[in-house]
Amino acid sequence: MRKMIWVALFLGCAEAEWTDMEPVLEQRASEAIELKSKRCEQDRIHCEQMCFREYGQTWGTWSITYNACMDQCLEIYEVCTHRPNPIAAHASYARDSSYSWDQPTSDGINGYYGYCGPTAGANLLTNTCGARISPRRISETAFSWTPGTTPKKLVSALNAIEGCGQWAVCHPSPRDADVLGTLERLLPVATLLEWEGALDIHWVTVVDLRRTGSQCNVVYNHWGIQDRMTCNDFISRWSLVDATLGATTVATRALKPFTFVCQTDR
Repeated sequence: MRKMIWVALFLGCAEAEWTDMEPVLEQRASEAIELKSKRCEQDRIHCEQMCFREYGQTWGTWSITYNACMDQCLEIYEVCTHRPNPIAAHASYARDSSYSWDQPTSDGINGYYGYCGPTAGANLLTNTCGARISPRRISETAFSWTPGTTPKKLVSALNAIEGCGQWAVCHPSPRDADVLGTLERLLPVATLLEWEGALDIHWVTVVDLRRTGSQCNVVYNHWGIQDRMTCNDFISRWSLVDATLGATTVATRALKPFTFVCQTDR
């Protein structure tokens, strides 16, 4: 993480809970979150103004020091506003309520350190044992020299958190004719999927599997929201063999198809 400047923000971040609040209390909670966001934005503006005064007046965006300072302002802002978003149960999506953390902006050249892995880890911890541990904190032990987060590094980061069970790199049981069978029994889990683009692999947190008649959908949390895709599309992406990077990792045995991260002590 960049440590170029230090800005102390003594503002408690609001945490949303699944409770049946009275309308007045709900409005007050919403107003508190809005006020908190405004304060974070004001602090970010002051931080960026300081960057310009100290480092940007001569070379501006050509200055490495100025850009590093601006990146730090963004990181501080994201930490200030970061919280898991509550996702309500829905008839067509997940049957149970859950949380979905916002994903921080990627670090490194060309986004070398993407936060989808740590975000999936934060989702798992919050949804299995209520631990409010942010993706940035998980990234401190989830990142290595490789781009993004490998399954083994994510498991190591999760197991470093006390009080939230044991985690492991998991695979479908050979006895399951349906590759989604084992995954469904162990939900929620984190999976690596081929994403948009031949080189993109993305972590998501699978929270439900909906089979209704001839329809089958996988429901997952990422980017602070909840989404779904058909089971056939999910299985194709989960195999990783159609993505250039995925095919390479499978060919070199660096990553097995249908890999996921699950809790093992339930």
